[in-house]
Amino acid sequence: VAITAEVTQANGVPVTSSPSTYTVLAIIRQFSRLRVESDVAFIQLRPKVDTNLVFAVHNDGNAMDRFAIGIDNREELNDEGFQLSIPLVSVEIESLAPPQKIYVQMRTPKNQ
Repeated sequence: VAITAEVTQANGVPVTSSPSTYTVLAIIRQFSRLRVESDVAFIQLRPKVDTNLVFAVHNDGNAMDRFAIGIDNREELNDEGFQLSIPLVSVEIESLAPPQKIYVQMRTPKNQ
């Protein structure tokens, strides 16, 4: 990147100078910014009901990123009788591309 600058005033006083140009190396670092949205903010389910949850995953970063899909408290949910299935465990999304749909299949426990 070439930067050219010229001083036209110093402490409010006009000055005569010639422009100076400097060439610098700019390093643009990759950053990721994940955004997840759902059409449904709240769902109330009865016992032993199958439902599909759909999430839209956006990559608002500046390059393609790989996102791992998972449920942190899956063991606790299994212990409570929930059955969960995530067909896609990771997804690669280009920067600012249309969102990728992630599906979670869930069956609620027999008893509340």
